[in-house]
Amino acid sequence: MAGDIFRSRVLYLGFDDQPQNADDNHDDLIIRVTAGAIPEPATWAMLIAGFGLVGLAARRRRATLAHRAA
Repeated sequence: MAGDIFRSRVLYLGFDDQPQNADDNHDDLIIRVTAGAIPEPATWAMLIAGFGLVGLAARRRRATLAHRAA
């Protein structure tokens, strides 16, 4: 089936220095990109919440240090 080609998690990007693939000198560039698993929405929510808590802690610490210096 033609639609099955897009279900793979591997993408090959390549450059061949001869237009008709006439060379056999192995100087071509091929890059293989493998897509990893996509995290679940709960994982994203925990990541964003964690960044928010770290930002809140940094803000509170900076406010506390500024208050002590004054």
